Formats: sequence, structure tokens, C-alpha cells
Amino acid sequence: MNFCYEKHDYLLERIESIRHQLIKTANEKKSFTDESVVRLSQELDVYLFELQRRSEDKGLNSKNQVKTL
Repeated sequence: MNFCYEKHDYLLERIESIRHQLIKTANEKKSFTDESVVRLSQELDVYLFELQRRSEDKGLNSKNQVKTL
């Protein structure tokens, strides 16, 4: 059980780290279309998608548990 929380915490930390890098890089480059900004944005999208997928899976599991009770 703790392993799941550790993965979740790591995911949140990674999202926050990339978000900060993205903001910093976009400010430095003064462009949203710079290659490094786009790359960070795409990487952030991957982690956000995974967080959303896990949240939806958790919601489905909770609903299934309620139905079986």
C-alpha cells in the first residue's frame, strides 16, 4: 500500500518540478514555441495524463467497491 503512495508522491513531485522548469525556460526564452519549452510541455503532459488516468482508475475502483457492499 505504501508503494502506491510513494509512486503517487513521486508523480506529483515530478509534475511540480517539470512545471517549474517549464515556467523558467519559457521566461528565459521568451517564447512558447522554443524547442526546449515544447519538449518540457510535452513531458509535463505525459505525467499529467498519468495522474489523471490513475485518478480515474481509483474512482472506478471506489465505485466498484461500493456496488459490491
